[in-house]
Amino acid sequence: MTKYGLLTRGVREQRYLTLKVHTCVAEHAISQHDTEVAISRHLQSIETEHPGKGLLRFFVDEFAVSGPHGTHPCLLFPPLGMTLTQFKNRFPGRVLPKDLVQQILQLVLLSVDFLHQAEVIHTGLFFQQHHHEKS
Repeated sequence: MTKYGLLTRGVREQRYLTLKVHTCVAEHAISQHDTEVAISRHLQSIETEHPGKGLLRFFVDEFAVSGPHGTHPCLLFPPLGMTLTQFKNRFPGRVLPKDLVQQILQLVLLSVDFLHQAEVIHTGLFFQQHHHEKS
């Protein structure tokens, strides 16, 4: 299991970061963390002018914290803004204008295109995890 928790301000760089902590000490959580780190490093290492790369969020640091229930791998990320649903809810009728939807889709497709060129795909693990939690 992974938890996003703390929005913290970096001491050295004076910027805000989001802390992601893998809270489950099972091998699956460690494997998931290692896979996430490997994919992020792979994507960051690609030298390209592809505009989709700049739309992705990469971790800026990693470390582990030891606690009473084991060692927890952690990642620091730049914080995100509001969700798309929160953004949509700010518009009259809670509906995004067509031209804005088109721009959002262009950005999503640019990101996906970069991921596919980098031979990285998302296989729906999020849905599988949440489906099993509800069962």
